[in-house]
Amino acid sequence: MKRVVILLIGLLFMGNLLSFDFAGPKPIEASATRRKGGVDVQLVLQKGYGIQRKAGHKIQLVKLALGHEAEKDLLQKIRQYGKPIAEVSQLDGIVAREDKEYFSQIKPIAIAAQTSGELAVTGKIYYCSFSNKFCSVQSIAALVQ
Repeated sequence: MKRVVILLIGLLFMGNLLSFDFAGPKPIEASATRRKGGVDVQLVLQKGYGIQRKAGHKIQLVKLALGHEAEKDLLQKIRQYGKPIAEVSQLDGIVAREDKEYFSQIKPIAIAAQTSGELAVTGKIYYCSFSNKFCSVQSIAALVQ
């Protein structure tokens, strides 16, 4: 009987571990829209987070090659079929009240590019949680609409 209880507790614990999201929070949402002469990238940040002002951010505009439609995973699609055509490393925005080293909002990012075809945006953004006192990096990816 004791072994059965221990086994059930172990299975319950393993089930909880398998359902846990090890990737952590994703406080940044990215979207991109095509405009004449380029692309506008919008980053939306959840409340309680800040984007580091002086960090090595990297946002790339990539052109997707033919055949990318077969791949369903966006990050994998960008890795396999994407060719970088423009890059941005500086962000501008509204300075956070909680700490002047962070942005609480990011202004739209204009990336100049004279190209046709399918485009996507990918990158890495450095952020911090004000309430939980941790910092991390988040990968972003979005198809250009």
